[in-house]
Amino acid sequence: MKNDSGQKKKWLMIIIIALLQIVYGERNKDSWLFQSKNKWDEQWKAGQWSYMDTVPVERSKIAIVGVLANMYVNSSSNTITNTTPIPVLDVGCGEGSFADFLPNQMQQGYVGIDISKDAIDKARLKRPNLKFINSGVHQFIPHHNRKFNLISFADMLYYVDHKNVMKQFNDYLKDDGVVIICIFYNEKNKNLYENIWKDAREIWEKVDE
Repeated sequence: MKNDSGQKKKWLMIIIIALLQIVYGERNKDSWLFQSKNKWDEQWKAGQWSYMDTVPVERSKIAIVGVLANMYVNSSSNTITNTTPIPVLDVGCGEGSFADFLPNQMQQGYVGIDISKDAIDKARLKRPNLKFINSGVHQFIPHHNRKFNLISFADMLYYVDHKNVMKQFNDYLKDDGVVIICIFYNEKNKNLYENIWKDAREIWEKVDE
């Protein structure tokens, strides 16, 4: 997305994390792509997504993203001090697992949003010191026009109108902010993933992939 000077925002990161759909990646067929808020609540209540907070391969994936987020956010900003809370927006946060692998400064500035009230209730119960908001992505507006050093889209862009969502959330990103896109690879939906990367590159400058 171009700013007032006509230049794309800098230091933005796109990460592809491809996991084979072997054991824990087997998804309910009804859960793939667009679905209603009620459907999400039903699935969270039934425990269909609880593995993301417990299964080792999922925890390992999120840990890697957390390390890279810390590395790139600190290297891209000249305004971060050792005591400043770093605003982080976790889009489609589920139970908030990503926050476990963020440093204290990012946890202090962390905001997680999810369309499922049941997911948010579980997140608040497990991680009471963090801020969670029950909201769909298209309806979300940060309080007081807050902008973030890091916006994470982990395993969720294929469930929404991804191009409009990326454009919308680009407005919530600081000029030196970092975006992380994490994708669960499924060969059947290869064209969709390629479209996500193509649209992301049109909005942000890639620094890592």
